[in-house]
Amino acid sequence: MKPRACAISSRILLCKWNKSSIISEREKTRNEIISMASKALLGPRSGGCRPPP
Repeated sequence: MKPRACAISSRILLCKWNKSSIISEREKTRNEIISMASKALLGPRSGGCRPPP
């Protein structure tokens, strides 16, 4: 379940970057909170959504 949530959050981040000029400030804030929450859930060991180097 955690990897799935991580994939969803990284997809949201990609969407945020691609449509940053269109997305409202509220959406940006919500996406940032989601990404921070997913990183907190996954913990520092997994390095958030990015695979370890």
